[in-house]
Amino acid sequence: MEGCVVCGRRVDPVENWIKCHLWAAFGVFHWRCFSEYLREQSEEEVENLMWRASRLS
Repeated sequence: MEGCVVCGRRVDPVENWIKCHLWAAFGVFHWRCFSEYLREQSEEEVENLMWRASRLS
């Protein structure tokens, strides 16, 4: 499994996780990391995060 885009830790299949397709990129997140990041960050920063994730794939 891939690493979480936010925290970088490996995401185990048994954990709560989400794989999102945003701005033509896929990113894997722990649910907690994803919800915290959306709560604290702007839309532009989420877009930049997804762009960086797509470059790692």
